[in-house]
Amino acid sequence: MLVMLFGQALAAATEFESCMASASSQGAMSACVQDEFSRQDTRLNDNYAAAMAHRDAAGQATLRTAQRAWLASRDAVCPDPGDTAGSLGRMEQTQCLTDETRKRADVLAGMAR
Repeated sequence: MLVMLFGQALAAATEFESCMASASSQGAMSACVQDEFSRQDTRLNDNYAAAMAHRDAAGQATLRTAQRAWLASRDAVCPDPGDTAGSLGRMEQTQCLTDETRKRADVLAGMAR
């Protein structure tokens, strides 16, 4: 299972790097960043479901509470730049969200064993 998850993460990283290398505009780069966020968010949700499946009711409640706390923390680390930051600010926020989501997905993958 861990090898499969590592392979998926490696393939996603390669896909993101390839997308960014071929992006010829900020709009294209923003699309790459958004696609990567979607991939990492899917990984996070899949790993969360797998981790929940390995826990009893009390363990699930603990993990649910921890996940909610993580979401609040992630949102504090990657605040909404507001309308004045422009498209670059939005792209930077999405990249921050992606990085934090990737890290949490990795943690949850370890909890799913």
